[in-house]
Amino acid sequence: LDDDYCLEFSCELDEYASLVREIRESNLIADRLYHLRQYKQCFVGRELVTWLCEHKDISRKEAVNVGEKLITRKFGHHVTNDHRFKDDYLFYRLLEDDKTNALNMKYSSECEPQAAPELAESLHGE
Repeated sequence: LDDDYCLEFSCELDEYASLVREIRESNLIADRLYHLRQYKQCFVGRELVTWLCEHKDISRKEAVNVGEKLITRKFGHHVTNDHRFKDDYLFYRLLEDDKTNALNMKYSSECEPQAAPELAESLHGE
């Protein structure tokens, strides 16, 4: 391939991408059973809030805000998409652990998402 046709990709690690890495390294993610149904590779909202309080030295209210942002910024979702993030016994999954997403989703937590116009501008070099 000609070097003129190759695009160089780089990004700064988003603070929530760093948090996703820390969550993955914790023992929060596991296969869980609820009402005889198994939910693979997920975490409990209440357990994440407790973990954030202990590891980030923040209040439960602040930890819930972090959990909400993790979900609204599309790093994760409720396993059945029925709930926003709550400090409760509800299951959430990181997008990169969701088998229904695109094959390249594993890299969703590497960089801060860009708005479409910004991305288009960077691709066109304008």
